[in-house]
Amino acid sequence: MNDFKVIKKLITNNKTRLFIIFSFTFCLMLTTLFIFIFLVKPEYQSTSQILIGKSSLTISQLEKENSPIDSQMVEGYAAFMKSTQVLEKVKQEINFTKSISELQKQVHISHTKNSPVLTITSSSDVKNESEKIANTLAYVFKQEVKASLNKDNISIISLALSEGESIKPSQRNIVIGTAITTILAFTFSTLLVFGINRLKKVMSRREIEKRKKDLRLQTVFK
Repeated sequence: MNDFKVIKKLITNNKTRLFIIFSFTFCLMLTTLFIFIFLVKPEYQSTSQILIGKSSLTISQLEKENSPIDSQMVEGYAAFMKSTQVLEKVKQEINFTKSISELQKQVHISHTKNSPVLTITSSSDVKNESEKIANTLAYVFKQEVKASLNKDNISIISLALSEGESIKPSQRNIVIGTAITTILAFTFSTLLVFGINRLKKVMSRREIEKRKKDLRLQTVFK
């Protein structure tokens, strides 16, 4: 019962401070939700695949042949695909307005061990651009290998869809982000409010001590 009275007294004495803390926390939580839902732009991602090998053979046929795949050769092709020579032509084909370095950041080339397949994954916050990048890169790469390396061993086995996959922040990430923001906002506002209150008390105490000191001096010199 006494504990309840103490808690009630604390709440009554700090009503204004608690109102400021919870108001600030609630406003920041709503702002975070608004940003996640309405302002964060979706990112579009597209994927195309190419096969390094005889164009007349399918992947299953290559596996049946058990022909060893030179991993260094595959990595070399992957590096060539992201070279300035190839990406410059991709940039011209799709009228890409940003720099080559920005285009390189939007493209990721991957492959699995002992596989002759290169996967092109492109991302963009502009609708349809990721699909254009992935598909154009596949076509340009095939042409450049034939023209520059004198090899006709590249086959396009799959192209990206027309719009690409829209990747938005998941519901789980929104909840986690909002929760973290709420905790940080509550902690910051609590420290700020009670810190200011503590500072006021210290300043008030110093002012009282100064007045007492002045009164003592006045008494001495009377």
